[in-house]
Amino acid sequence: WARVIRAIAHNLKLQAEDARRNQAQIHRHHDQRLVETQDQRWTADESKPELQEELQRLQKALAELHLEVERRKLTGKLQHSEAPLAKAETKLKDRHTKALTCENHLKRAQKGVMAPKQQRDYVNELDT
Repeated sequence: WARVIRAIAHNLKLQAEDARRNQAQIHRHHDQRLVETQDQRWTADESKPELQEELQRLQKALAELHLEVERRKLTGKLQHSEAPLAKAETKLKDRHTKALTCENHLKRAQKGVMAPKQQRDYVNELDT
């Protein structure tokens, strides 16, 4: 189970790295679009402030949309990854409990074997 948990953890790390790369790529695209729209804004007719305001509003909406899309993707990946991890953790706890139970049974059995052996050794000493 430790191997399974390590594999799941490794997969989660890979997914997190992938998500970070995707986020960085989205930010680069956003920055590029922002620069492009700013360049367009400077070339736009200065006598039409309503166009500039609309452009700024659209830029802001685009940036917010990109962030929301990325947040949803990351949230989905996280939720998808948490379920198998929780299941593996539960199984690991169950196996640990079973191992402790078996260990206790073994200790009791060893005590049960040792008592008659000690009595036999004592009787053998008395006979000698």
